Amino acid sequence: MRVNCAAFSTHVAASVFLITFGKTGIDCCLSQAFEESVDKFNENVKKKRHTVSRLIDAVFYLGMQELAFRGHDESADCHNGGNYVELLYLLAQQDERLNNHLQASMVFSGTFNDSQNDLIEAISSLMIEAIKKEIAHTSFIAIIMDDTTDISNTLQLVEVVSAVKNDPDELSRSKTENPTEWDHGLVQEDSITP
Repeated sequence: MRVNCAAFSTHVAASVFLITFGKTGIDCCLSQAFEESVDKFNENVKKKRHTVSRLIDAVFYLGMQELAFRGHDESADCHNGGNYVELLYLLAQQDERLNNHLQASMVFSGTFNDSQNDLIEAISSLMIEAIKKEIAHTSFIAIIMDDTTDISNTLQLVEVVSAVKNDPDELSRSKTENPTEWDHGLVQEDSITP
């Protein structure tokens, strides 16, 4: 009796498959798909973090330069999108990932007024918390307040907090203290309590 080697090897492979069928855990079968899904998700998160960090960079830059975020004319036919939007497009010329995001994103581009305000509020709250922690560790504090009326005849209050830091290293070296000053910002009249 002659045995066909090709048929025999196919029969053996089928027998092995039949014996092991159902004994491999689904987690092993799905692990490759799961790993690919996790890798894709992590890459997407990495791209979004990069984009948000560039948006935050723009907020910090405009804040440090004391520049307005938007202009007076926000109509659709205006060619000037304001300092924030124009700065993002300038950064996008050198940053391919940011450029791709600004061109492709329909849901969150980071250029809308609400996005700008949310970023400003988030950064502001973090800065205020850091200032509060620093003030808690000071020896002396002074608060200066002044009010002014803007062009729309709205009363605004300016708050400046000055404090002396407690720096043990600096104190032990020279016995002097370092004054620090924070501008809290403008508070409109409707928020001012008598």
